[in-house]
Parts: sequence; C-alpha cells; structure tokens
Amino acid sequence: MKLSMRYTLPSIALGLVIAAGEASAQNPTVSIEAEYLMTLEAPLDPAFQAVGARLIVNVPAGGTVRGKINGELITPAGDWLYLMPDGSLRLDVRATIRTDDHELIFIEYGGVIATSKEVMDRFNKGEVITSKDEYFITAP
Repeated sequence: MKLSMRYTLPSIALGLVIAAGEASAQNPTVSIEAEYLMTLEAPLDPAFQAVGARLIVNVPAGGTVRGKINGELITPAGDWLYLMPDGSLRLDVRATIRTDDHELIFIEYGGVIATSKEVMDRFNKGEVITSKDEYFITAP
C-alpha cells in the first residue's frame, strides 16, 4: 500500500492594528491574513515505529513542493505522532525542502488529528480519508 499526504500550506502575515491613541492592552485588535504559498505532496513509508505512545513515520525522498516555492523534499524527514489519552494524535512534523534554485528550507509544524476508530480502520485498509471523516489541523 502506498501512502502519501498532500498539504496546501498558507503563508501567514500577522498584523496588529491599534486604533489611534488607543494602545491599551485591554482592547487590542489583531488581523491575520493568509495567502497561498505552496502545495506539498509527500510519500509516507507505510511501516512506522511505535515507541511508547509515539508513532514515528518516515517520509522518504521524492516529495514535491509546487506554488510560490518549488522544489523537492529531501531526507531526513518524518512525522512524530503522540497518542493522547483522549485518542487524538499530536503531530510534530519536520522536513527539509531543496528548492529548484538549490536553497534549503527547513520546515516544522505541529497539529492535531482526531478521528474515530472506524475511520482509522478504513485508513489502515487503504481507503481515502477526507476532511469530512476527521478533524486534522496543522500550523506550518
């Protein structure tokens, strides 16, 4: 079974907007805008290591990055998933992109996956899982 993940990553621009003459910490205004940065597609090694409550998933070379940044994933890269007491998974993802102009970009991000046993069983059988099936959020 060949597994892969596809992420569409936003670029986050954080701006603080403070009304003129009103620099009070009690009434701050925050504006966050996102714009498309890239789509990352990565093959996942179907074999993972279970170490205590942690699952370690190898991400082999061969992933691609396309968008405002173009390139490929290089090794080492991986997903470290920690099984929480409520059954959800906390993500710790780290990888390196080699851009088409040979620059290196290190990426890391966390996230949460919350899914039912039935959906996880479907995933383990190779079925396609969508955002309608589980809660899956990351913060690159």
